[in-house]
Amino acid sequence: MGCGPRYLREPVYREGLTEVYLRGPQSESAEAPGRFEHPATISRVRLAHILSLLDVENGDEGKEKRSPAIASEQLYEIADGLSAALARAKPTQEIIVRSRHRERRFGLFFQDRFTSFVAYVWDGTLQLFFSYVDWAVPKAQEEELPEPQADRPAMKFRFLASVGITPIGGHGIAVNWRDARFGDPKAVRISPTGELRRRTILLEKSESSEDTAPAESTAPLHLSPETLRRLADLEEARRRGELTEAAYQAERLRIIAADPSAVQ
Repeated sequence: MGCGPRYLREPVYREGLTEVYLRGPQSESAEAPGRFEHPATISRVRLAHILSLLDVENGDEGKEKRSPAIASEQLYEIADGLSAALARAKPTQEIIVRSRHRERRFGLFFQDRFTSFVAYVWDGTLQLFFSYVDWAVPKAQEEELPEPQADRPAMKFRFLASVGITPIGGHGIAVNWRDARFGDPKAVRISPTGELRRRTILLEKSESSEDTAPAESTAPLHLSPETLRRLADLEEARRRGELTEAAYQAERLRIIAADPSAVQ
C-alpha cells in the first residue's frame, strides 16, 4: 500500500445534489499539489456560460456521440459553488466538484447521473479535469461516489476544442475565462445528429461588475398559458424566499424547456 500525500478537505458549498470543497495539504509546509493562482474572482454568471459551452465526445472509436458535459439541471449549482470556492481557495488548494442529477426513466424510475472534476486557476487559465461526465451511477454505488483526481479519468471521453477552450489530454480543458465570449448569454449547441441549435442561458451579462447577481431575462416567445402560469408561481415562490437563486434559475429553465411551443 503506497504512502501518498494526505489532504485536508474544506467544505464550501452544498446545494441539492451538488457539493464543492477545497482539497489541499495538511499543512502549509507539506508538499503542495501545485502552486495555483488562488484566490481567483470569476463570477457565477461567467462560469455558468463557460460550463454551458463544454462539449464532449464519448463512446467507441467511430461511434462518438457529441453531448454537453454539464446537464442544464446542474449548471447554476455548479457555477455558484465553483465561484465561491475559487474566491476562498489558497494557492495550495484545488477545487473539487461532485454533482448528480436525476433522470426519469420510463416515467416511473430515476437514474442518478454523476459528473465530477478538479478545478484550479493556473497560467492565467481556468483548468478543469473531469473524472466522470454524466455517468449512470449503479445502485450499489449511490452512497459512495469516488473523488476526482486530475490525472485519473474514470470514463472514456474527450473534450472538443472551441474558441477560448483548449483540450488537455482529452479529459481536461484550459479556459481563457476572460474571453468576451463567456459574457454572452447565448450558447450554441450541435446535436448528436449534427444539427446546430441555439439556446439561451438564463443569466444576463454584467460588464460593470463581474459578481453582480443574474438579472431577469426575457422568456422565449410563444409560451403556452400553462407555462406562463407555472413561471408566475415560480416567481412568487422566489419572492417569498422559498427558493435559492440557483434553484429558481434551474427550475425556470426546466419549465421553459418542457413547453413544446417555446420558440426563440
